[in-house]
Amino acid sequence: MEDSCTFVPIRKGPVIGHYHGRSIHEYLDFATTQWGFSRVAVMDRDGAIDMNQLADDECVVSPGLVYRRM
Repeated sequence: MEDSCTFVPIRKGPVIGHYHGRSIHEYLDFATTQWGFSRVAVMDRDGAIDMNQLADDECVVSPGLVYRRM
C-alpha cells in the first residue's frame, strides 16, 4: 500500500456518489499521485476492514472507500 494516501489531498474530483454520509470523489490528487475511486471496502460485522483485500496499488479512505493509483 502506498503511504501517500495518509495525507490530505490537494485536489478532489467531482462527487460521483455518497457513502455513509461522505462524498465519493471520482479521484483524489495527492502531491505526486492521483488516485481513482475503485469500490467500497468489505467490512466485517464490527466495521473492521481486512487490509488484505487491498492490492499494492490501492488505499482505503474513511469511511471505507477504496482508491486505486492511476
